[in-house]
Amino acid sequence: MSLMRTAEGPCLAALLPQIAQVLQPILADADRDASLRLSLLRLLDSLMEQPGTAGAFSGSNAALVLAALLMPPLVWRAGKAAAAVRFSAITALATFLTAQLAPPEVLLAAVQQQGGGLLPLLAQCLDEDWYSDVRHTACYVERLLLQQVGQRLSDEQRRAIYPELLKRLDDSSNKVRIAVCAALVDFVRSAGSSYCETNSGYLAAGVVLHMDDGDQEVAEAACQVGIVL
Repeated sequence: MSLMRTAEGPCLAALLPQIAQVLQPILADADRDASLRLSLLRLLDSLMEQPGTAGAFSGSNAALVLAALLMPPLVWRAGKAAAAVRFSAITALATFLTAQLAPPEVLLAAVQQQGGGLLPLLAQCLDEDWYSDVRHTACYVERLLLQQVGQRLSDEQRRAIYPELLKRLDDSSNKVRIAVCAALVDFVRSAGSSYCETNSGYLAAGVVLHMDDGDQEVAEAACQVGIVL
């Protein structure tokens, strides 16, 4: 880890494929020490936030970073320690997307990946039962994903996304409910006015119920979804 902390951006970019070979088995193994996995994910998050090193995770390294380092620790495992790892992983993924380190083709490939791509992993995070912050950050990640590649998603992929988002309108955390409304706004915008009438109807029906919510901020957020529908 000291090498990653001290390496300059171009050096880190050149070494990242070798670093990923070492880190991937650790990050993917739920039986490995949770504190080690947490430390690695927090380090990755920090490096992707820093202007001097963020570029090392982009370009030709982006697909490797996403597939080998960020997606494996998102897989659901039982227990509080595993949930903490998922939170660090979804936070690092949010940083990765916020910095727009992956070209659209890399994100689409992750969505289309056979046998467990990005969408099922995000759905698991949206259903997180240990930490509401995991659900909240997953809403933000869904929003970023929709902003960056939403217009290029298939109808099948959209059908995999919006029901999971609608479920979070009934979340126990109002912060999550507000965040998911923002994601739904981007879903509607990216799907466009020609989106399937049946699915648009299901989406509208799910949102309308919350437009007069007892919490004013939730109601206003739901109304923003209604405006773009």
